[in-house]
Amino acid sequence: MARPQLSSLLEPRGNEEDTVKVGEAPTPILEVEPARPAEPAVPAAQAIVDRPKREARAKAPKAPVESVPPYLRYERKESRLRTDQLTDLTLRARQLNKTKDTDSDRITDNTLIRIAVDLLLSRADELTGGDEAALRKSLGI
Repeated sequence: MARPQLSSLLEPRGNEEDTVKVGEAPTPILEVEPARPAEPAVPAAQAIVDRPKREARAKAPKAPVESVPPYLRYERKESRLRTDQLTDLTLRARQLNKTKDTDSDRITDNTLIRIAVDLLLSRADELTGGDEAALRKSLGI
């Protein structure tokens, strides 16, 4: 039995005119947009002057909330967490996802962090102390 040629497996059947002959330049398959020129770097002083303009753009009306995925409705904020906190957050989020209604939004670590921040802020008037241990103690944690 004769082995099939690799080229016959890769080419669409019945389109011999689409093949490239030796010496010919292949036709591009996809049209690529030309690259946009990079924006010039803004000096620090100019960035401070332009800040109100950027803030005004950020406050512009956005798309209806229903059409935006839940995770895009929030601002990004990075924080450092202990390994035990990360592990417990992940486990708790998984447990809650297993028991929730199927039509509700997914519960993530970030969901639980937002709730924890809301809880902290609701008790902000109780916060006293100059370090993390003192702040915990003032809340009874």
